Amino acid sequence: MSTPPVIHLGFCFDKGYLPPFYVLLTSIFYHNSAHNIVIHAIATNISETDKSGLVRYAKKHGAEIFFYTVEPHLVQDFVLPDHAGSYFTETIFYRLFFAKLVPPSVESIIYMDIDTIVVGDLSPLSHLDTGEHPLAAVADDWMPIREDLGITQKGQYFNSGVTLINIHKWNEKNVTERVTDVIIKYPERIKQFPDQDALNMVLLNDWYKLSVGYNLTGVHCPSVTDRAILDEYLKDKTIIHFSGPKPWNVLTDCNHVYEYKWFEYYNISPVKSFVKYFDIKLSKSFIKKFTFKHLLKFYLNTPILGKIKRAISSGANQNI
Repeated sequence: MSTPPVIHLGFCFDKGYLPPFYVLLTSIFYHNSAHNIVIHAIATNISETDKSGLVRYAKKHGAEIFFYTVEPHLVQDFVLPDHAGSYFTETIFYRLFFAKLVPPSVESIIYMDIDTIVVGDLSPLSHLDTGEHPLAAVADDWMPIREDLGITQKGQYFNSGVTLINIHKWNEKNVTERVTDVIIKYPERIKQFPDQDALNMVLLNDWYKLSVGYNLTGVHCPSVTDRAILDEYLKDKTIIHFSGPKPWNVLTDCNHVYEYKWFEYYNISPVKSFVKYFDIKLSKSFIKKFTFKHLLKFYLNTPILGKIKRAISSGANQNI
């Protein structure tokens, strides 16, 4: 019996994102149990106990996990966004160094942000031939024209939340060096999404375009709430990306129609309950709005409440 090919996956996260990382891993193992999975993780502020827990969880599912370190001085001059609501940390830049860190035997690696889940087979993406391109990604249809980055038409800008990195082509074209140079030289141009903007500047017209099923952000989803329709739409999709408000943040309303899928994997993961970050300020108006929105959602998702309300209204009208 031949050994199935290895799927190499890359992730960058800090301790605060450890719980959603477990949820992501759970979704990967659920849909890719027939494959050999090797995980390459650049993890910061993670204790040895945390690492041991991840190693055990990976081993339980027949996978391996290796940890890497990016020296802080390599990113100390990089500018982070300072706009309201930004939750980026230096870890967003670490993906730029995978091609320099993984063993020479690794030919390609699928990088995924931690705010993703896997809902299909990763093998076709892992073994995709990107030709002369160092990277494959999905076009970001939400992004407007960015002439400051050289983006002059729709479809030229890609979302870097899910990428397939061709290690040989990446190193051959010195992508790490070129992107870090852009980040340092042009901070005013890449102030919104620094790593993503810089990658788009450097790899303008030099990336392989993937179908949206490999990075399903909210903009590509059906505008429906019927889960039967939503599940049907997912049948040929592979990765869901919660690029806006996160499912695990109880203080903001995740507006992604596949929020429920994240909780499906959450419920079978080792994670129990957590909150990562608060990207809004608590106030009376926010609490009022938040309470109303979630009570309304509960009402709409509980048909029996509507029947009770109509019965009470009908009884009241008869007594008038």
